[in-house]
Amino acid sequence: VVKETGNMSAEARIIIGTISNRKDVIEKLKVKRDSINVRVVLPLKAIEEELVKVFQKLTGSMRQFRFPSSKEENRLFGYFFELQEMHKCAIESSKYHLELQELWGKQRKSIDELKNCDRIKGDIVKE
Repeated sequence: VVKETGNMSAEARIIIGTISNRKDVIEKLKVKRDSINVRVVLPLKAIEEELVKVFQKLTGSMRQFRFPSSKEENRLFGYFFELQEMHKCAIESSKYHLELQELWGKQRKSIDELKNCDRIKGDIVKE
């Protein structure tokens, strides 16, 4: 890398360093996000919809005074608590994804700046 950047401007070397450092952060965030997404396969919106359905089953007034059996109620509570944990994880995954999008945008901008440095250097050499 040193041989390749030896004839570059100081500005271009700084940009390359920034791109490299940001790449490491991006990879770590991708690993975190993907490890959550492997465990939580439902999207956040689907989890929220399911939470509402289960909550209504547990707390809503039953038609014709039909209530779930204690076994069914235990199953619903277990499912509800599981959905709550999935919701926390899905929010965290979404947060990582938004951070990744922001970093990818910064990477594209840095790459464009690097290309611009090359163009400016090329124009100077031509003159």
